[in-house]
Amino acid sequence: MRVRVVSLVVGLLLLAVAGQGIVPLDTASVVRADGRLLFVEPGTGLANEVVVVRWEGFRPTLPDGTNAVVVLQCAAEPVTLDDCFNGEPYPALDEGTRQVGRTGSDGTGSVEFEVRPATQLPSLGCTASVPCSILAYENDGVPPPEGGLPLTAVTVPLEFAKSTADCPPVFDFDLRSDGSASAAPAMYQWAAERCDGDDAIVLDYSETSSDTGREDFLAGLIDFGVTARPATEEELALHPDHQEYDYVPLAMSAVAVVLNMRDPFTGNRLTDVTLSPRLVARLVTDSSIDSFFTDPELRLLNPGVRFPSVGASAPLLRAERNEDTWLSTSWIAADPEAAAFLAGEDVYGIPVNEAYLGLEYPRPNFENVAQSPSFLPRSGQRTVSLRVFYGVRPAGSIREATGEVGFIGIVDLVAARRLGLPTARIVNGSGEAVLPDEESILAGYRSMEVDESGMLLADVRSEESGAYPLVKIDYAMVPSTPADDVRDSLSAFLRHAVGAAQSRLPDGYVPLPKALRRQTLAQVEQWAAEAAPTTTTTEPATTTTAAPFDFNSGGSSGGGSGSVPTTTTSTVAPTTTEVVETTTTVVETTVVPTEAAPLPPLSAGSGPGTMRGVAALVGVALVGVGIGDGPRALRRASRRRRVGRVPQ
Repeated sequence: MRVRVVSLVVGLLLLAVAGQGIVPLDTASVVRADGRLLFVEPGTGLANEVVVVRWEGFRPTLPDGTNAVVVLQCAAEPVTLDDCFNGEPYPALDEGTRQVGRTGSDGTGSVEFEVRPATQLPSLGCTASVPCSILAYENDGVPPPEGGLPLTAVTVPLEFAKSTADCPPVFDFDLRSDGSASAAPAMYQWAAERCDGDDAIVLDYSETSSDTGREDFLAGLIDFGVTARPATEEELALHPDHQEYDYVPLAMSAVAVVLNMRDPFTGNRLTDVTLSPRLVARLVTDSSIDSFFTDPELRLLNPGVRFPSVGASAPLLRAERNEDTWLSTSWIAADPEAAAFLAGEDVYGIPVNEAYLGLEYPRPNFENVAQSPSFLPRSGQRTVSLRVFYGVRPAGSIREATGEVGFIGIVDLVAARRLGLPTARIVNGSGEAVLPDEESILAGYRSMEVDESGMLLADVRSEESGAYPLVKIDYAMVPSTPADDVRDSLSAFLRHAVGAAQSRLPDGYVPLPKALRRQTLAQVEQWAAEAAPTTTTTEPATTTTAAPFDFNSGGSSGGGSGSVPTTTTSTVAPTTTEVVETTTTVVETTVVPTEAAPLPPLSAGSGPGTMRGVAALVGVALVGVGIGDGPRALRRASRRRRVGRVPQ
């Protein structure tokens, strides 16, 4: 769960509430005259996410449930419960967010609550300009007074961040895009940030998958797609007339194995669980799930952990083709013990589900190969992550106690952070159990491989210390030569996305290293140079031979390697050259040791995609890194052949 704290230069600014101790400044709280206190953490800058609602001074809940605390999301100043979203709890058709908690003998209690802005909950329409509230009351059996709220009700105001629902009415879109689900929260935030003002950009983004983003772009249905993997030969063959394209980095995150389970004796949430590729392989092949918590390897990796008493639910997995599935099954397939399990030769003697024998890995989607009534991959990351959070089986329709049934799913890290879901430690190529946090993701980034397309792909068997194996970078798949009516809007959007906006990303992202931002900006500058008017002059031409570009320069900490630039100059016969203006550009270059791996070819990009923007780093002077520095927002700290070197 996330608790936002406002940071000052000299330290933390904290607020004391009614002598009840220190709480973060962005915690919304209300103190009633009768001593009841209600807190929502965080209570400001909200999106569709999980908050912690806690209370003090309430009457203890009795064994029969009397005085259980009901928590609802409501309009800003509710008059009756009709002003609240009181739908039947998820996964009912109206997908209510109502939660019920218990108050201890000390008068305190808490629940985790999913708040929803206007996009997910139109009936309340909560936005930055339309505030809402959280209401909690004791279910004491006393009907509320006519036209009023329950006598024990306490409400706390909620403040939502700006979203696309706060944007002016839309009559047409400047840009249309779809693709990766992991990029969606950032795309929605950027769309909201740029939707008004003199230089507004109206962006329509649909959360689908990397596969759909590539398919729709190649089919000419959108202006750009968002993907974490390059187009395949099969995809290109289906669209022989596709336009030329390039890939430019947008966002970096990771895939996570998420948990919702509690210790059956203490009721405490399990937050420190380690899973190996073999264990995840057992889950995704529906192999004796009912006895999963007694697996010898699981017990070996998690000594002393008490798992739910009844057993594990079938895993929550995505059914559609997507990059998260490809990446996670790549990690499984690359592990020797997992591969042995999938081949029916498990080192611990656990048989694989026979229906899954002989399946090829990695795979782009999870399937119910055995046609099990309980193993049911679901479409859409939101559906998968919500079922994990609410404790609902893949084929179920009711919530279950997570001290009895444990829930495990595979989603992207942004979704995990948004819903406050604990993430498992997973075993990397060096045998370390690592959590997905900024440090481990950057270590995983440093071991990524440069594909022939120029994209960076995770090395799932990297032995780098502390490296998280399931790192992913979402790229914009853009036209090599955009149409005039798209170029300006797309250029402005990309400048924004890799500029100061990288410092205020939602939880679960890691800001792009500077070298990746420069690749995106270089593509934008190349478009500008190609679109600029030209004049013809005749003058002697000078050729400069520079040392190869070092992908390791300009890393996330800034600055180059300090090597001395090396150039040789020669004069050739006069020629005709098109120039925009007479300038002399001196580009500092870095000497790369001769043993460095070769860079991927930089070609015209007729497919399967290129990184023409990288070449522009050597021949085009960049104009800034973004649209302004802005304050850096606090964020929660929470073996394929190598073709090229990773930019740092």
